[in-house]
Amino acid sequence: MDAVALIRDTVIFPGVIDTRFTALYAWNDIARNDNINDNGSQLYGLFVETDTPTSTIDLDVAFVESEVRNGGDGLFLGASAVQRIEGVNTAVRVNQSFALDRESAAVSTGTLLFGEFSFVPKGVHDLAYLNAFWGIEEYASAARDANAGGPLGRVGLLFAAPGLGRAPAPLGNRSDESFGGAIGYQMFFNDDFTQLVGEVGFIESSAPTGRVQDGVGVGLRLQHKFLDRFLAQLDGFYTHREVADDTVGARVEFTVQF
Repeated sequence: MDAVALIRDTVIFPGVIDTRFTALYAWNDIARNDNINDNGSQLYGLFVETDTPTSTIDLDVAFVESEVRNGGDGLFLGASAVQRIEGVNTAVRVNQSFALDRESAAVSTGTLLFGEFSFVPKGVHDLAYLNAFWGIEEYASAARDANAGGPLGRVGLLFAAPGLGRAPAPLGNRSDESFGGAIGYQMFFNDDFTQLVGEVGFIESSAPTGRVQDGVGVGLRLQHKFLDRFLAQLDGFYTHREVADDTVGARVEFTVQF
């Protein structure tokens, strides 16, 4: 999408290290909850980030103006608190969407809650993590990349879209009337030039539409960096569904940084 932003940084309040305000206006090719670009919509956003001695706090509000035939207007709110204390990281995130005209595939009313926990095991440079989510009704994002699928990509490897056209995430990444999570471990080798991530995850849903399917899965990701500019990545997964066939998949990605 095309966008312009006005940022005011280094705003100091008593007891606060730093605060940043961002006002955003976007238009044209705004991909909505149905992953379809709405060329006639406009997005207005105000995003606030504050650093305190113990947390990073974000408060976001966005409004999308659109014709009813393209889904209608939507209001979106978000809040998060991230804590980093001596190798232990926690995060709580709350997201809310409101369909102001009518509910549709482009915009709907719902709530999405995230809880994230990670830590560095003693004596190693690795990372262990546990992430969970709870979707109430049908949460919709204000805007996202059309190839991203749904809003659950940050839960883990099994919930992130692979970025290959419209190929879905191994366990899916829609949050309608569902809950689930992922537990994983990231290991580093060769002076951090090589990393291996192993993950187990699940999702359960009561949504009547069938867009979200119950399932469990395991995923692996192997990455290796070459000559500071090249990255090779190998992903693999296996998932088991209650109402569909088991799936196995793999992909290879090679990245050059200029």
